[in-house]
Amino acid sequence: MNKRETKKASRIAAALACAMLCVLLLPLKCGAVVENVSATYVYNVENELCVSAFNEHARLPVGATARMMTGLLACELLSDKLSDTITIEPNMLVSGESRLGIREGETMPLSDLVRGLVCSGYDDCAAALAVYLSGSIDGFVRLMNEKAVQLGMSSTVYEYPYAASSDKAGTTASDTARLALAASRNALFLEISDSFKYKLDATNLSGEVTIYNCNSLISPRSAPQYVNSSCTGLFSGYEKKAGYSLATLASRDELSYICVILGGEERDGVIYSYTTATELLDTAFENYSYATIVSKDTPICSVPVTMTDAFDEIQAFPKEELVALVSKDELSQAVVSYRLLSASLEAPVEKGEKIGYLTVRVGTRSFTLELVAGQGAERSRFLHIMKSIEDFSTSRIFTAAVCCAVVLTVIAVYVDFRLRTGGERRRRRRRLR
Repeated sequence: MNKRETKKASRIAAALACAMLCVLLLPLKCGAVVENVSATYVYNVENELCVSAFNEHARLPVGATARMMTGLLACELLSDKLSDTITIEPNMLVSGESRLGIREGETMPLSDLVRGLVCSGYDDCAAALAVYLSGSIDGFVRLMNEKAVQLGMSSTVYEYPYAASSDKAGTTASDTARLALAASRNALFLEISDSFKYKLDATNLSGEVTIYNCNSLISPRSAPQYVNSSCTGLFSGYEKKAGYSLATLASRDELSYICVILGGEERDGVIYSYTTATELLDTAFENYSYATIVSKDTPICSVPVTMTDAFDEIQAFPKEELVALVSKDELSQAVVSYRLLSASLEAPVEKGEKIGYLTVRVGTRSFTLELVAGQGAERSRFLHIMKSIEDFSTSRIFTAAVCCAVVLTVIAVYVDFRLRTGGERRRRRRRLR
């Protein structure tokens, strides 16, 4: 083997090695997304479109997602009462790892409890708000489940207003996305959940304290490596049975996505709820964009036209452009079909007149547009007259008239024949006499 052949073989071997490496790395990357979380859901807000999901209908432990429902209800019911004060009672206290540390007999504004729950994910704040709003934990849980039904969360059942394990409670990633969407539309919830920190004033039992956002997509305080500048608020939390859960609103340019992660694991110091959310959001922003799928200036088909001597056919155009949010693959695989109201047109035809329908299938979605005539066609007077004659000559009236004429002619001939033959017989009789 000469030097040239040796170099060529080396290049081929290097290319093959790179290809094999890519093949090996790709499954590892994809596997990391699904192996280290239980379920995901990414939803485009503007187009009400799920762009990616994994195990989204699997019923999983509620875990920390209960805090988001409690926080949403608190923001809805207390938005005009945040300056009111509350005195903590014994039935408002709850044990747990995530606590502000409120104590029996402590008096504090409602705003501090709402901020402690929505911003920092404190379970004792959730319990105090639940009892304040409904009189008991059980009463507030009924309110939570009613709200879940209202939001269309058909697979969700709550047992606690805070992060706790329960065999009866459960939710799904798709249901949690519905809750997250509602929370993102509540201005107070979104503002508090997107804040880095709050300074809570001293109470009768404790001094001034600063609380920080527990969502590392938002706050760089504890884990700056997870901060995502595209994300705005919502929630993040951990519960032993449910693992790490989060929901966030992410925006770039003119697109916004709700991203939900349930059952995230922590391995080797990596919290996969955060890394998975960032990876899924980056993929959505990179892969999806608005595209013109059908242009109103591009003809779809030609339709034969009669009763005009100007031309033989008219081009059909979409009445309007179809612009939709699509992925690159969906755009390349879009299927376009059409249905005409009739196989041919008859002049006169006006420009823009509806002549059919256009159907476009993009992924799992289907769009329908009107097809209209791209040009007008005036009716030829001569052809119209000839057509009228032809139509009349083939009409039932004409056929009946011809039949009547034939019958009358036959009758007339018969009568004439009888009259003549009768006259001849009479003349013969007279001659014989």
